[in-house]
Amino acid sequence: MNSNYIASNLFPKILIHNLDDTLKYTYETSQIATSPTQDFSLNGIHIHLGINDDYGNATLEIQDNSNLLIETNNKKSKIKNQWSIQIYLGKTSATLERWFYGKIFESEIIKPTPNQTIIRLTCVGWGIRLKERMTKIKRFQDKTSDGLDLDSTDTSAKVSEIAKDIVSDTDHFLYSALPSETEITTSVDDIDIKLADFQLNATSWSDSISQLAGMSNSSYHVDADRKPVCRNSD
Repeated sequence: MNSNYIASNLFPKILIHNLDDTLKYTYETSQIATSPTQDFSLNGIHIHLGINDDYGNATLEIQDNSNLLIETNNKKSKIKNQWSIQIYLGKTSATLERWFYGKIFESEIIKPTPNQTIIRLTCVGWGIRLKERMTKIKRFQDKTSDGLDLDSTDTSAKVSEIAKDIVSDTDHFLYSALPSETEITTSVDDIDIKLADFQLNATSWSDSISQLAGMSNSSYHVDADRKPVCRNSD
């Protein structure tokens, strides 16, 4: 792909970081930057934005006939699985917006002909992190002074607050030695549906939030800023 590549009238900027969060590869077009950085030659790109248990995905095809992105000793791709990838789209540098933030799940080397090399990156949206973490959360709505009736003023029992707790609190982690997901910050609508009793045992964060969404007729996803977003369907 040359520096004038047009994808649906939007121009891409791609950033790939390793596991230490060090920027390893950049791709941008001349419409985005006066002197664009192109650490690889982009042949094609496809982005799918997901919702609920569909975390979204992206596929990139990189032309690498000179094998600059292939290790000489083991012939594997220099772009590794689990590295992070950000894809921005815009018409100018001023209008760039991040459309996808995810992880590389497969870096595949394809040789259609002996003299042609393509590296295909298959990526999954950052929401996959919700599938990889486990909870044993237990939340109960407060009672009134008589010990019998539910306290209608207890805002911690709201679906939206429980969803926040799953991501931000640590008391419910199945594996307490694991750190919190500091990259993920919450952006949750106020969903004023209270649950008197919400208990789960060895359940993924994704399944937990999915259950909350189903109980409240809402939807959720992790957006391109790595924020779990819950939205009331009303």
